[in-house]
Amino acid sequence: LSSLSFKEEDAWLQVFYHSRVKKYDLSVSHPVNDESLEPFPFLANSLDLMAIEAEFSYYHNNFAKCYEQTQAILSRDPFAHSCLPVHLSSLVELQ
Repeated sequence: LSSLSFKEEDAWLQVFYHSRVKKYDLSVSHPVNDESLEPFPFLANSLDLMAIEAEFSYYHNNFAKCYEQTQAILSRDPFAHSCLPVHLSSLVELQ
């Protein structure tokens, strides 16, 4: 990620990519840094970032939180197919 060069107007994309990579990092407590989102208010309600949060919860064995997050995503957008695998996986883990 550090080898990629982002233009100044694409700084939001760097924040997004960084969050996608952090969802697998077990040493962090939160994949999306709120401070890094401050300059980009349009990302605050991003379903993609919500999905990253849900996947982070799943990978950290917090299946109930993951299910709640994916349920919220699917209630806002029933066609958000990218979060279906983690949604269904969390349901299986909760049984």
